[in-house]
Amino acid sequence: MKTTICLLSFFILISCSKKTNDPKPEVTNIIIQPLIQQQETILKLTVKDTLGNPVPYAGVILYSTFEDLKRDTLFADRQQADSNGIFSKVVNPTQYYWSVDSGCLSNVGTTNTSDAGFKENVVNANTVILAESGTLELINTSSDMYQIFINDVNTTLIGAKSSKKFKVKSGLVKVRILQETGYTYYATDKIYTVKVNCGKNGIVNFPL
Repeated sequence: MKTTICLLSFFILISCSKKTNDPKPEVTNIIIQPLIQQQETILKLTVKDTLGNPVPYAGVILYSTFEDLKRDTLFADRQQADSNGIFSKVVNPTQYYWSVDSGCLSNVGTTNTSDAGFKENVVNANTVILAESGTLELINTSSDMYQIFINDVNTTLIGAKSSKKFKVKSGLVKVRILQETGYTYYATDKIYTVKVNCGKNGIVNFPL
């Protein structure tokens, strides 16, 4: 009887220790893609004076169109440069125009947009030079409308009994007024020369 039990136990032990032929689990290959960092479109302005020195804390106004810049309306953003004269901002990938000033220094008559165009997902770097500037005020004392040319550039129309101000480089400024309405035979066409000092107003009352 003992012999039978021992043999039975031996066969059970062999049966339990026998390796199974279960299929191997499938291995899924996982491909890990490197993370691609999204590039930002950045506008960077380095503000300097005419000697090449940085101009700290200059005021920067961004415009979406040149017409908005000319009219000084509908600005897209308004900030200050830092202590090193650097203005940097994440922007939409579109063309921008800028007005920059510090005291009586401004970029009027110099760079006001990116000559190289505006590129997406990169740093669009530009240097802005500030020079001495002042304000030209034109006062129309008549009941007629006049076309205005500043330094030979067709600039604006001024209506009857109204005035307009323009930021210009310091120095002598040439102003031409051309009558648009109210004349019978010959339109009034005159040229004025006015001196504009840094941070000061040069005023032209017309017609005289």
